[in-house]
Amino acid sequence: MKRKALNLLAVVMLAGLAFSACYATATWIRSGLAAKDELAWLQVEFGLSADEMSRMRKLHEGYLPACREMCALIAAKDQEIEQSMAATPTFSPELDQKLREAATLRADCQAQMLRHFYEVSRAMPQEQGRRYLEKMQRLTLDLHSGHSHVMPTLDAAPHGHH
Repeated sequence: MKRKALNLLAVVMLAGLAFSACYATATWIRSGLAAKDELAWLQVEFGLSADEMSRMRKLHEGYLPACREMCALIAAKDQEIEQSMAATPTFSPELDQKLREAATLRADCQAQMLRHFYEVSRAMPQEQGRRYLEKMQRLTLDLHSGHSHVMPTLDAAPHGHH
């Protein structure tokens, strides 16, 4: 009886070791692919063929210049806001205007991203496109909300640190 228990324990340990080795290898391969190809996750996640990935790459490369431009505009506006706040200890009409301009830029960016995601989803097989769009909509809306859906307590996340 004791021998069977030891054999079973040895089998379980070997299986765990094999799983760990496979998991580590897969993670290593994926991280290497991700470093070389920022769209590798798309092919893995949605099981896309080489032809489908070629379409995805074209769409991605077409979108990048507009994305970079929008990011630069937002960064410049954020810089203006910081400078305006540093220049005066009061909330000024100028700061108010810059905050509104930044909000408009962020909304434009969000709309631009969503248009791109819709375009990408239409270039994918229907089911994969639907899943992709759901995932990207959720990420886009959460990333650009600027706040969580539930207001944190002051103890959990003081203002300026959430």
